[in-house]
Amino acid sequence: MSTLQAVLFDVDGVLCVPSLRFAAYLEREHGITSAHTREFFHGVFLECIDGKADLCDALPAYLAQWPWPHDLDSFLARWFGEESLIDARVLNAMQQLRDRGIKCYLATNQEQHRSNYLWHDLGMWRWCDGLLAS
Repeated sequence: MSTLQAVLFDVDGVLCVPSLRFAAYLEREHGITSAHTREFFHGVFLECIDGKADLCDALPAYLAQWPWPHDLDSFLARWFGEESLIDARVLNAMQQLRDRGIKCYLATNQEQHRSNYLWHDLGMWRWCDGLLAS
């Protein structure tokens, strides 16, 4: 039997468990409903996840149609922040595994800007040995 060498951790729903989904935040705080966002999230956003489009290029046209009162950077900061509430129990498990010499990686289906946010801004590089993102 082989020795465990690495563990992959999913981001959304495992590492990050938000108390309120961003769509609910948008509707509650800004009146931006799923009817407003459906075209984006079921269209070009999927291309962003696949690397066929860039979120920062695609999103401004949609923000201009939605009642979002701020700029692109504030939208991304709020979105990424709302969707990135870390479960401390998962970080603890990662640290215990790493203390035993087992590598820990994030494995996720994210577009590049959120992946960068998670790794650099949120500082997951301190807890993980790498990031595997679509």
